[in-house]
Amino acid sequence: MSRNLRLCTPIVTAILFVILVFMNYLGYWTADRFIQILFFLMMIHSVFIAGIETEKKTKKQKLINRSLSTNNEDKESATRSENQPGFRRSSQLAKWRGMPIILPYNFK
Repeated sequence: MSRNLRLCTPIVTAILFVILVFMNYLGYWTADRFIQILFFLMMIHSVFIAGIETEKKTKKQKLINRSLSTNNEDKESATRSENQPGFRRSSQLAKWRGMPIILPYNFK
């Protein structure tokens, strides 16, 4: 399944279920109580699935953009590190960014 079709199918499904539920609410068509509840639950499910697929695509795109930008930074820092002996590369510093800073209890 292509990437665009994988993203568009849940979005179109969610839109169609939203239209069906609101058409029922406005009285354009009638159905049994069971069918109304079933369509409502399917609408909620399809909206969540569309959101999950969209999140996957945006997260993947952010990772691609981040990896492209870090590759460029690493190339630039590698050329600067040759000229400056005490300079650390950004990839080496990235290991320390996520660590919490633990201070002593009586630190002022």
